[in-house]
Amino acid sequence: MMLSKPIRIILHILKAVLITICVLVALLAAAGGIYYLYADQIRFDYVDGNMSVVTDDYELDERMREEGYGVHYPFFGNSATLTENGGGVKGYPLGASEKNEPVYKRVQAPISDYYWGLMDEYENNLKMSYDVTNDGKLLTVTFDVTAYPDGIENEGVKTDENGDAIGKTFVFDIENASLQRLPKLISEDFEYDRPFEQAYYISGFDAPYADEEWIKGSLQVINYFTDEEVLYRDDDNGFLIKYPKFKNSNPFFDYPKTYEAINRPLREYAESIASKYDNCANLGYRIAYDDRNDTRKIRIDFTVTGYPNGRNGSAEKTEKHFIFDVTNADEDHPPVMEQE
Repeated sequence: MMLSKPIRIILHILKAVLITICVLVALLAAAGGIYYLYADQIRFDYVDGNMSVVTDDYELDERMREEGYGVHYPFFGNSATLTENGGGVKGYPLGASEKNEPVYKRVQAPISDYYWGLMDEYENNLKMSYDVTNDGKLLTVTFDVTAYPDGIENEGVKTDENGDAIGKTFVFDIENASLQRLPKLISEDFEYDRPFEQAYYISGFDAPYADEEWIKGSLQVINYFTDEEVLYRDDDNGFLIKYPKFKNSNPFFDYPKTYEAINRPLREYAESIASKYDNCANLGYRIAYDDRNDTRKIRIDFTVTGYPNGRNGSAEKTEKHFIFDVTNADEDHPPVMEQE
């Protein structure tokens, strides 16, 4: 059946439009694939993170911002995921780069611990700038800091009360950085003032058994960050009875049944030691985290030095071990205790 000429023209037009659409879709898919591959790369791009001073005095806040007071720091990531607005992640396009978060946290955590510590110490009366160099093997972040311990009306200082420089340089080994080879801080053995940041810093995939005083943080919603409870302290006689208290690293999340399944037996054990020795004891602990073989376990090793006859009597030493299986634990399936 012969089609009329107008119909043939319409079909040719439709065919051309369809071909054009297919080409555009293919181009968009290719561009999306290329963009995803780029966004999924581990790159130590950065934007300027900054925090201005906020007080109850609006005019003072404005003046301090205008005169350059505040904290500036680099926020690292893949440029496809970063936002210029104060420094942070704007999102993970198509899920790209999200899995690489532990890589960047290995760099970000000690830096943020550093500037938060300064903000606490100097009550935000700071001027902080930084310089970043990256040769593909070493990532170096150098901070220049002027602090005003007596307020901004007084002269600023570059050194603390011990004469040490307030500014600090961080050097990270980032050669071939990956989830299996996380960046390593090599400029110093960094002392953490804020255990929240240490929990982030020691989290990752390269240490299946991290024997650390602070348990490594989990990237899951239910994680096992530790605080500490002191049941009894007598500095004059050198007695300290303490135990770890588990909670979520995010204060907006609360899973009471999940964490109480761990905290209750630890608390009861500490109380039993205090009762047995009438508080004449030292109770310490270490925590280890094991995520091998598709299981997640927490081990708490307690060490006890007790004085049954008082401080002047002889001491006796004992140990106690608690192991909790926290694999897929939640409010409906609390952790299971395996006690040695």
